[in-house]
Amino acid sequence: MKQTNFTEVGFEHIPEWVDVNYIDNDLIIYSDVKDLPFKEDVLKTTMVTIGICFKGRMQLDINDCPYQVMPNDILISPPNAYIKNAWLSPDFECDILCLSLRVVTDFIPENRLWDKINMLSAYPIIHVDNENLHIFELCMKMLKEKLRASSSKYKKEIVYSIVKTYLLELLENINMDEPSQKEFSRKEILFKNFMKLITSQTIKPRSLIWYSDKLYVTPKYLSTICKEVSGKTAFVWINEYVVNDIKHLLLNTDKSIKEIADYYKFPNCSFFGKYIRQHTGYSPGEYRRFLIDDRNASQF
Repeated sequence: MKQTNFTEVGFEHIPEWVDVNYIDNDLIIYSDVKDLPFKEDVLKTTMVTIGICFKGRMQLDINDCPYQVMPNDILISPPNAYIKNAWLSPDFECDILCLSLRVVTDFIPENRLWDKINMLSAYPIIHVDNENLHIFELCMKMLKEKLRASSSKYKKEIVYSIVKTYLLELLENINMDEPSQKEFSRKEILFKNFMKLITSQTIKPRSLIWYSDKLYVTPKYLSTICKEVSGKTAFVWINEYVVNDIKHLLLNTDKSIKEIADYYKFPNCSFFGKYIRQHTGYSPGEYRRFLIDDRNASQF
C-alpha cells in the first residue's frame, strides 16, 4: 500500500490554503478549515494550535489517536503534532488561533499554560460551558475587530494583550477541575523544563548530554531527577519521543529507511536499524509493516 507524505503546516503555509484574518511571525487567526489539505496528506504542525468549535462536528487523528470535536469543545494541539484522517460536518464552525512557542511561554508566567498543554497530550480536548464559550467568542471578536481597524500607535500591543487574556482564560478553564495551585519544587521545575525542551525540538537529539547542557545540570543529576519525579529516567523519555517521531515517518510517509535515518541524523542505516530493534523489537522494515498492518486492522 502506498503511504502518504506529511505536509508541514507553519505560519507561512496556512495562507496558501485558507483566508486568514491576521498573520505575523507569532500569531495567525482563521476560521475556515475546510480547505486545509487533510485528505491528501498527514499534517505536521509547527505551532501551538487552539481551535474552538461553535457548531457541527469534526473527527481527526492526532499522533495516531482518534478524537471527536463537538460544540463547546476546545482542541489544543502542541507543536510537532501529526494530524490526519480529518472529517468535518457540513455545518462545522470554529475559530483557530495559532501561536508560536515563544508567545505561549513569554505571555504566561512560569510557563503554566505550556505545562498544561503537555499534560493534555493524552486527551487534548476540554469542554467549556456556554458562559465561558461566550468569553472566548468575545476575545476572538475583539481580536478580529482590532485587526480590521486602521493602524494605531499601540495596535500590536493591544492585539497581544487580547491574546494574553485569551490564554489566561484558557488556563483558567483547564484548571477548573483541579485543586488549588501547588508550589512546584526545583526538581519538578527541572523536569518540566526538560519535557518542554524535548517537545519543542522537531528533530530530537538523542544525547542526554545535549539536554543537560541546555539545562545547566549534569547528565546524572538530570536523569536522577526525572526518575524521581516521573518514574522514568531522562534517557527513557528521550528514546520514547524519538521512537514516536520515527514511528510517524515510517507509518505516514513513503520515505525509505535510509532517508528516515538521514533525516534523524543517524550515522548510518546499520546504527538506525540497531536503534529501532533495541526499542521496538523489530527492524525498521518490520516495524513499518507492523504499523501499517495494525492501522489497516483497526479500520475494519
